[in-house]
Amino acid sequence: MKEPCSKSTTAKYSFESSLKIRNFAKTDFLNMDKSKFLKTITLTLFFLITSLSANSQIQRQILGYRLGVSQRSVVVKGLKNKGYDLDIKKDAANKGPIFYTVEGGVSFGGFIWDDVVIGFINGKFYSIMMDTYLTDAQCKKLQKSLHTKYKRYSTEHTKPSENVYDYNDGRTNCMLYYWGGHVTLMYGDEKLESGETNSSSSNDL
Repeated sequence: MKEPCSKSTTAKYSFESSLKIRNFAKTDFLNMDKSKFLKTITLTLFFLITSLSANSQIQRQILGYRLGVSQRSVVVKGLKNKGYDLDIKKDAANKGPIFYTVEGGVSFGGFIWDDVVIGFINGKFYSIMMDTYLTDAQCKKLQKSLHTKYKRYSTEHTKPSENVYDYNDGRTNCMLYYWGGHVTLMYGDEKLESGETNSSSSNDL
């Protein structure tokens, strides 16, 4: 007749069984983790990048200078040091924004812009307007790129049927217009523009 197990023997078997189960579960988890680690990381990065792209604010760093922050003297001197020719333009009353034309073919967004005008209000970098000619395919590529980044900021002024795309995130305004190959792209600081509009009748573009 088989003798019953003692309490100590039962406890020992129970403890050993528990260890085996834990070790098996740990090994299974580690094996699963190793097999799916790269896939998990890849998916995580994908969703993170997608989320960041969808929530991107409108770009304020233009040609190395920041809208609403960079001082006029710094921007003008910096662009001249880069080899650009700048021509200052002021209104007859010497009030309102101060504009410069930038000559020399400015590279921005993957294209060369032939005509560029930068504006300053209260000595700060306020706006930039760029014009050039692109093929229809290039126009659509530029439009798609902007809309992918800023579609959540699209305003009521956006009219695809007229090739007008306007975006505003409350701090920065971005507008793209193209017709017959002629393209205009503009960025402006909302705060400086609003202050100028309230204090002057100058044309702020």
